[in-house]
Amino acid sequence: MRERYGNVARVELEPGVPGWLVMGYRELLTITRQEQVFSRDARDWRDLTKEVVSPRSGLLPMMARRPDVTGADGPEHRRLRKPLDDGVARIDQRRAQLQVEALCTELIEGFSRRGRADLVDEYATVVPSFSLASLLGLGGEEGRELLRAPTALSADSTDAAHDGDRPDDTAGEPGNRAHLVFSAGPHVCPAQIPARLINRTAVTTAFHLLPDMRLAVPADQMAWRRSPWTRIPVSLPVEFSAAGTRPRRGPSSHRTVADRTVRT
Repeated sequence: MRERYGNVARVELEPGVPGWLVMGYRELLTITRQEQVFSRDARDWRDLTKEVVSPRSGLLPMMARRPDVTGADGPEHRRLRKPLDDGVARIDQRRAQLQVEALCTELIEGFSRRGRADLVDEYATVVPSFSLASLLGLGGEEGRELLRAPTALSADSTDAAHDGDRPDDTAGEPGNRAHLVFSAGPHVCPAQIPARLINRTAVTTAFHLLPDMRLAVPADQMAWRRSPWTRIPVSLPVEFSAAGTRPRRGPSSHRTVADRTVRT
């Protein structure tokens, strides 16, 4: 599509609802950094206010106005954002890692005796929500509410292989691995550090406790969820030696697997 239309393409979000698909890194930086021009407040979306978008549209769970930090701009956004920034800044990173590691270990123990698992439904979907709930001092029920909420939390767990989280104005040059998984500008994700910590810990813990883990289906047969918001597999079936039958790894092996996983 980029070869045909360039970095910005006219698309239909759904039948009769036009939109723009922005694929260029520099163009995305321009949009995310200029909230006075490119508003996040859905009340500024003309097709929504003129009822071009149906009240039953599948776009609304993600794109309708919400009276919260994600749907505000300017001073109101900064007011709502400050408690989030303050709360994240107070997270103890070492304590957070231990909490996430304990959660990951508990989840893995729940399916390790079977010798197989779906790492999407049984692991990757659960870890971010319950980890964030724990880090924010919420209980198990609040964690389940986060898990059910129609949010983009799963995006925080998609970037184990990238070390750079700051938007890079030189992106697009050969060899540049900069990304915008955390967005940029005033609405940049406030939880980049804990998100990376949760992601890194979940991946390394899984490889440490399931050292012979492998895909249960050929990689080219993986089905991907149809979504304009995220690219994740419908399921991630894996196989491994059942608990009690696999060799145990020592601390040095744990570090080697973790380093290889994060940096590959």
